[in-house]
Amino acid sequence: MGPRRAEFAESLKAGGVTKESWFLQKTPQVNMVIVYFEAENVEKAFDTLAKSKTPFALWFKQQVKSVTGFDLEQRTTEPPPEEIVHM
Repeated sequence: MGPRRAEFAESLKAGGVTKESWFLQKTPQVNMVIVYFEAENVEKAFDTLAKSKTPFALWFKQQVKSVTGFDLEQRTTEPPPEEIVHM
């Protein structure tokens, strides 16, 4: 996040995110970005970011879309992944 790290931290806090990690998974076929985060209410975390119009949120959503093609403002009707192991 470079100079926007404090804004990123504030954005996570606003959505109730307590931990977030990003990984770049390289394979012979494709590179993938894997995002892991923890929040008491995952749906609230996504909704807060999707609806946010702060300058940082708008910039961040555009960055994610340009890098991954994923539009954080478009909500899916699919259920979230099922957690199968938690320690």
